[in-house]
Amino acid sequence: MKNLTKTLLSLAELEDSKPVDIKSVDLVSLSTALVTQFMQVYDRPIILHKNSHSIFIKGDELKLKQVIIIFLDNAIKYSTDVIEVFLESNQHMGILRIKDYGIGIPQEEQSHVFERFYRVDKARKRDSGGSGLGLAIAKNIVNLHKGEIEIESKEHIGTEIKVTFPLTN
Repeated sequence: MKNLTKTLLSLAELEDSKPVDIKSVDLVSLSTALVTQFMQVYDRPIILHKNSHSIFIKGDELKLKQVIIIFLDNAIKYSTDVIEVFLESNQHMGILRIKDYGIGIPQEEQSHVFERFYRVDKARKRDSGGSGLGLAIAKNIVNLHKGEIEIESKEHIGTEIKVTFPLTN
């Protein structure tokens, strides 16, 4: 209950439209540190692919860290195989992709996963933890950063989340 309350407060704080502390954040450095921590804590293989030594995006570092943690945490919960993190950039956007080879999400459920309290099925109920708020929080944070989220998933094959953020000028 305590964790649920903290999560709800976090979501409410995001929806208050308080301005985020936008600075230049190195997506590669931030992601590398988080991937290293996750591999140590969970003793799971996570492969980091990057096309550059640094990708500077506009953002609030703590909130961006929260987004990456939410996606890595879900990949850990719903897969047992390797997780891959891809960092790329094009002329205007920094791109983060997190891919797992887990249970996947049915096609008809994918449009709902960013809704508050939405949980896909019984395999994802309380035994794996969570309140159904993580992806709603991640979507709000990405929206505050003028970014976009896409999801591609197939049952029993895995899920890939793609997040794009504007690059620092």
